[in-house]
Amino acid sequence: MNFDLDGKTALITGAARGIGKAFAKADANQGARVAIADINLLAAQAAAEEIGAGAFAVKVNVGQPRSIEAVAQTGGEMGGYVRPRHRTGEGILGAG
Repeated sequence: MNFDLDGKTALITGAARGIGKAFAKADANQGARVAIADINLLAAQAAAEEIGAGAFAVKVNVGQPRSIEAVAQTGGEMGGYVRPRHRTGEGILGAG
């Protein structure tokens, strides 16, 4: 199934590896900017570098409300995130 994600930003938690990373690659291939959100910032940065243009790393601990709020604020400053299409764990965040 294809989605038009051109010009949109997708936030994917747990995206530094595994299925989250696969979802991030898929969204990037659909034209989205991808926020690689993970508790391990170094791993998120490596995943963003691997995915390439439009991918960037953000540190988030979905068990900590302040961490989630900070990621939401970052997304708000960029015009918001697209509504989530996949779950990589608890605490999926979407806006817009």
